[in-house]
Amino acid sequence: MVDKIFENWLLKFISLAFAVVLWFFVMGESRMEVNHIVPLEYENLPQGLMIASEVPTSVAIRISGPRAMQVNLSPGDISLAVDLTGLSAGVTSFKRLEESLNIPSGLKITRISPSYVDVKLDRVREREVPVRVVITGEPAVGFIVKSSKAIPGKVAVAGAESELKGVSEVVTEG
Repeated sequence: MVDKIFENWLLKFISLAFAVVLWFFVMGESRMEVNHIVPLEYENLPQGLMIASEVPTSVAIRISGPRAMQVNLSPGDISLAVDLTGLSAGVTSFKRLEESLNIPSGLKITRISPSYVDVKLDRVREREVPVRVVITGEPAVGFIVKSSKAIPGKVAVAGAESELKGVSEVVTEG
């Protein structure tokens, strides 16, 4: 019985080696799809402007490609950035985000969500507004609140021009 195992050992060894090589070849060529969450970066914001709308900070993507490439893929190999160079105040729609997605060659994007981003840019403004003190709670027994005063009486607030229009004062609790 043991003799049968070692009979034609060279042929059996070559067959095993061939099977292993074939297995690696097939596994390397088989395709698979993997989901990733990729951070979305906004680059080159023009001076004097700010993002004045809710924008996504990441996108969900599905990548198809050879199994061997997918297994070795790390989060740092995929990046997505929206270039804001040269934009002015207003809403800009960035469609076809997949064109801005940086992935290794040999891989293909099969799904991206969201597929576009609307970015509202507004001018950054600063202005001074008064501070108003709101008394909360009750003073201890035998004490009264005679007056309240904020120091400083005015503060500088900065933000999107459209948002600052609605700010007439800063309220603090005392």
